[in-house]
Amino acid sequence: MTATATITMGRRAEMSPKTKARLIGVLFLITMVGGGFAQGFIGGKLISGDVSATATNILAHEPLYRLAFAILSTLSRWPARSR
Repeated sequence: MTATATITMGRRAEMSPKTKARLIGVLFLITMVGGGFAQGFIGGKLISGDVSATATNILAHEPLYRLAFAILSTLSRWPARSR
């Protein structure tokens, strides 16, 4: 372990259970809001019943598509990093 990792682990061990629970609650809230935004709002704008219309929407709103991809990629990797 590096010195930075040791300091970080030491600080994490110093946190009270109540503080850890609050931190985890905030992270879960961010996960739910981010996932809901990416799937609900952005997905609703891009995805339609027709495949060609969906492809046209993605090409027309590429930054929105990239934002949704970034949010969902980050959220899917988050639990693996916390272990």
